[in-house]
Amino acid sequence: MAGGGRVTGHTDLVPDATPPLQAASPSPLRIPDFRRLLGSGAAETASDQVVKGVLPVVAVSTLGAGATAVGVINAASMVAFLLVSVPVGVWIDRVSRTRVMTGAALVRAVVVLAVPLLYVADALTVTAIVVVALVIGVADVFFTTSSSALMPGIVPQDRLPDAYARRQSVDTTVAVATPAVAAVLLRVVGGPFTMVLASASYVCSALSLRRIRPAHVPAPAEGAPRFWASLREGFGFTVRQPLVRALVGSGMLLNAAAIFGAAAEVVYALNVLGIDPAVLVATEALGALGGLAASLVAAPVVRRAGIGRTYMVACLVGGLVVLVLPLSPVLGIPPVVAVAVVAGGWSFSVVTAAVAKAGVVPALTPPAMLGRVMSNAQFFTLGVMPVAAVAGGLVADVAGPEVALYIWAGAAVLALVPIALSPMRSWVTPPSPSGTDLLRFP
Repeated sequence: MAGGGRVTGHTDLVPDATPPLQAASPSPLRIPDFRRLLGSGAAETASDQVVKGVLPVVAVSTLGAGATAVGVINAASMVAFLLVSVPVGVWIDRVSRTRVMTGAALVRAVVVLAVPLLYVADALTVTAIVVVALVIGVADVFFTTSSSALMPGIVPQDRLPDAYARRQSVDTTVAVATPAVAAVLLRVVGGPFTMVLASASYVCSALSLRRIRPAHVPAPAEGAPRFWASLREGFGFTVRQPLVRALVGSGMLLNAAAIFGAAAEVVYALNVLGIDPAVLVATEALGALGGLAASLVAAPVVRRAGIGRTYMVACLVGGLVVLVLPLSPVLGIPPVVAVAVVAGGWSFSVVTAAVAKAGVVPALTPPAMLGRVMSNAQFFTLGVMPVAAVAGGLVADVAGPEVALYIWAGAAVLALVPIALSPMRSWVTPPSPSGTDLLRFP
């Protein structure tokens, strides 16, 4: 996650497929609330691209931070998924999701303004950037979890795949354009003041949400035991169901790989290869383009090659692509080209892997437990990222950024092992949701 356009894994945030579409339901774009949710998500994506892409660059280029500090910043933005995602997943089912999302957007709009204000006051420090990243990360848990739970209350069940695909396309398009805008702002107004754009975009997200009709809110639990029993049930299924466990384990490796090398990538690109900060941020647009290309071609590839083969090849290709960066001086590849290849190639691989496994978790999970299982999956697959971020920064500072980049590549390849050791390696499509044919599935 060196920059805003980089897809860093986050494989369990990609919505899973549902049963085939039925012509009776209207297109999601004809549903006003879906269009509002789409607009909110686009504005939120733009803000996140700016914040997550620029904060590490500001720390290195403005404050002289090293790889360890960048790793801590990246960890701070993700640690909330480790600390609060599981209880938030249960709690979200008991409150108004639109109000939670609105509040999360407004909190982030206020917090990011601290960066330019502290800079003007000559009081901006790495510690302040870490605190900003931490608060943004906590708000992100509430926004992301609520958004996933809100969609089924707006769009008919048979149109959910189409709705998720359209949201992914919009988000990817925004992710392509935002780094270029951020790069221009970096040159014109400087890194700290790009946070003003992020704040304004968060406000737009909140305004779009205000007009959405509140989703159905389940009745509150009668007491703490029901809450904790519900939490334990979802957690137990996630860690005990062998195929879900394989997917979660692979997702942990894939996400840990990317965030482990993120700090080293920034330091290596800026300090070793000598790339201009604005150019580095601009190249991240190619990461989004790689993800967009994958979203267009991955589904046909999965239909021909199958779930398991596509997923495993995507992990392998992702690891090999990362090697381009540390080997670029030896191979004679221009620095900007090397960074662009890694950005686009890694994103293509990660999105392809996400598309390949889409639909598997719902097929393996009882419908009443799906929300809790997905939040628990986030706990593992995203919760590992802050630990990996700090570890990657330390390794880059102690052993050199090249070593951290090689570890990134190796861990990405290892992500295919849990799938290779499971029946999913030969699956062509997800099993029947009923679960009656799981043992016979090819």
